[in-house]
Amino acid sequence: MFDDHLIEGESYEQWTHTCRAFEFDRMMARVPLGRRSRVLELGSGDGFQLEMLTRRYESVYAIDPTRRPACLSGFAFAMAEALPFPSGAFDLVFSSNVCEHLQDRSRAVNEVVRVLRPGGYFACVAPGRVWKAGSMLLTPVGYPLHVVGKLSRQRSARREPQGLGGIPAQGAYRPGLLEVLKRCLRPEIHGTYPSHWVEYRAFGRRNWIRVLTHPKLVRVTEVPLLSYSPFGLLRFKLIPLRAWLGRHRLATCHGFILQKAG
Repeated sequence: MFDDHLIEGESYEQWTHTCRAFEFDRMMARVPLGRRSRVLELGSGDGFQLEMLTRRYESVYAIDPTRRPACLSGFAFAMAEALPFPSGAFDLVFSSNVCEHLQDRSRAVNEVVRVLRPGGYFACVAPGRVWKAGSMLLTPVGYPLHVVGKLSRQRSARREPQGLGGIPAQGAYRPGLLEVLKRCLRPEIHGTYPSHWVEYRAFGRRNWIRVLTHPKLVRVTEVPLLSYSPFGLLRFKLIPLRAWLGRHRLATCHGFILQKAG
């Protein structure tokens, strides 16, 4: 049940983590590996899904080009196109919303295949056209609300005593009014694509299948995920409808499970 993944609170980050937890559990349910498996996460980000991996598997590694997670020692600053690990080192490579940010997706897939052992799995979550269309249509309303919510959380964090998990406000990013208006009128391209239209087309299911196609990779299954808006509008609402839309190819992200041929 989706309620099992609800994270206390109502912030955008809590809603995003709730959706990521749902996606993670749905993906891992299709990966038949034991606790002693060796796992690599591509793009650990804030470490949320990485922490879930460490609870499920004993040997977990991660890479990220800019952020070092606090919960892991087996980490390297690296890009997916050049993994600093030996061939056949992992039973599972996990990637969530990373492929769209890569400069050379074909090379990254080659690297994933290289570091997987024969029979190993590649679990990949990639954004869909539903997300891209929503981000474009909802930006004039969603982005200002997102900024207001973020600034409000920063003020709350300043009022929290140290040692209680508050996020330091010093140095926090605070966009000015002109920048917010500019972002509303000209939304930024999410990934490494030359235009919004090219990105929209690239986020289609068939294109992701093409990107993930490799002579040594077998597509095991596609995983139905949730449908939700990019800015967290109506967060924690209409959960049964979101799940139904996901099962009918209207999910925000695509989930693919692939296996390296033996």
